[in-house]
Amino acid sequence: MSRKTQFVLTQEPFDRFLARLDPDREEAGKQYEALRRKLITFFRFRDCPEAEDLTDETIDRVIRKQGEEEIQEVIPYVLAFARRVASEAHRREPPGPPPPEPPPGGGERQLQFLDGCMELLLRTERALILNYYLNEKGQKIEDKRRIASSMGLAPTALRVRAYRIRRRLEDCVARKLNETTEDR
Repeated sequence: MSRKTQFVLTQEPFDRFLARLDPDREEAGKQYEALRRKLITFFRFRDCPEAEDLTDETIDRVIRKQGEEEIQEVIPYVLAFARRVASEAHRREPPGPPPPEPPPGGGERQLQFLDGCMELLLRTERALILNYYLNEKGQKIEDKRRIASSMGLAPTALRVRAYRIRRRLEDCVARKLNETTEDR
């Protein structure tokens, strides 16, 4: 059994949360809906499964916290909490199946599949991933700084973006390999 007790949202804490958004109930409702849409977009942008559920979880947890600690600014607090929830969601996301063992002489087939999967990427994603892995060692670090700067991204954001593209490519190649081995 889980250590955490199940939180049940009741009307009173929810009303207090809405009042923190705006004293006017109608305006608070509008701000709540805007916040909810923003959170759903936030989770989708971060490739989180079930963005709507994570949005509800975030709001529930913030409402629960409002009774335990003083929250100065609600919106920044909710967004900071959403980052934590997204991180937790990625940690509890089950790893995908391991890629199948390549058959003897299958390296050439994998490269063909990789080429096909690269064609499925957006042009900007394809350029990013090719430039990201272009050089070796010392030059690679400088290239990544240059790429991040040209895209207006922090180096960490660039790494995350490249990782997600690479993960999609790996999944695509694994799917194609599985399809060809199942056809046999």
